[in-house]
Amino acid sequence: MKTLKLNKILEAHRKWLRDEEGGEKADLHKADLRKAYLIRADLCVANLQAANLEDADLREAYIHGANLRGANLHKVCSCYANLSNSDLAHANLSQADLTHADLSSTNLTGADLTGADLTGVNLCGADLTHAKLDGAFLNGADLRDANLRDVDLRHLNLCEADLRKAHLNDIDLTGVNLRQANLTRANLRDANLTSANLYGTTLTDADLSHADLSCAILSEADLHGANLSHAKLKRTILRYTDLNFAILSYADLEDATLVCASLAGADLLKAHLKDANFSYADLREVKFDESEKIRKGAYLEEPMIGYKKCRDDVIVTLKIPAHAIVFSINNEKCRTNMAKVIDIDGGLDHVVSDRDNTFIYRKGKMVYPKHFNPAYNVECSDGIHFFRTREEAEKY
Repeated sequence: MKTLKLNKILEAHRKWLRDEEGGEKADLHKADLRKAYLIRADLCVANLQAANLEDADLREAYIHGANLRGANLHKVCSCYANLSNSDLAHANLSQADLTHADLSSTNLTGADLTGADLTGVNLCGADLTHAKLDGAFLNGADLRDANLRDVDLRHLNLCEADLRKAHLNDIDLTGVNLRQANLTRANLRDANLTSANLYGTTLTDADLSHADLSCAILSEADLHGANLSHAKLKRTILRYTDLNFAILSYADLEDATLVCASLAGADLLKAHLKDANFSYADLREVKFDESEKIRKGAYLEEPMIGYKKCRDDVIVTLKIPAHAIVFSINNEKCRTNMAKVIDIDGGLDHVVSDRDNTFIYRKGKMVYPKHFNPAYNVECSDGIHFFRTREEAEKY
């Protein structure tokens, strides 16, 4: 379309918007607007359906509520443009520059945003169902309440993105970078977040039930009150993570790292905790199955038998008496404040500790540590260390 004709249409549209004489709503349906100069143009509620805007300059343009269904916006420059409430269903926005544009409440159903620059874009409440985002840049994007159903977000960079209340259920987020993103109350039920980078991410009250977070990085993330029931967290890194009052019932935390994590009031009933590392974690008021309660420490109501490897790999059998304190933060290696030596391998009557040359275990005698650390969440500290099975002691 020639510039003169386009300018006349824009002027008539401006008058129409102001209800002035000679005004007429812009109808640019299927118009050829390739490389058009539309900086700060006012195309509010204009009809641009199926228009060709390839390489057009729409910087700071006002296109609120416009009809852009099926339009070609390939490589368009729309940074800081206002496209809020517009209909961009099935539009081609591949490699478009949409940095800091306003796309709030926009219909982007089936839109092609391949390789688009969406840095700092406002997509709050936008519908991105079936949209293509391969290779798109979404750093700092606002995706609050956005519908991302059936969108392939794998390996995308969503660093510092705002995804509060976003609908991400049943979505594959494998390898996505969500470092320091805000996912407060987001729906991530059944989502695949395998190996995702969620370092420092805010997931307060988010629904991550049945989600796969295997091998993901969640260090220093905020999961306060989040629902992680039935979630897969195998080999997940959760160092210094806030899991206070989180629901982790039936979650798989095998080999997960929860060092220094805060789990006050968390629900871990029926969770799979094999080889999970809770060292230095805050476990106040945590709901554990009976077999896991020893992680928080216990005063024994009745004696228990333990096994300890001493110098030269000699196994000592210990009887820990009732009322002794036993800590086992990782539910394997235990630590107590007293024990009685009831047997020493090889018929020996005494054996030296493998850690302290001056500490001797004598058959039939009580032993007390020189010092005892009363902190339940410290595995390797002052106390008498032992295992509950001989096999564990032998392997140690």
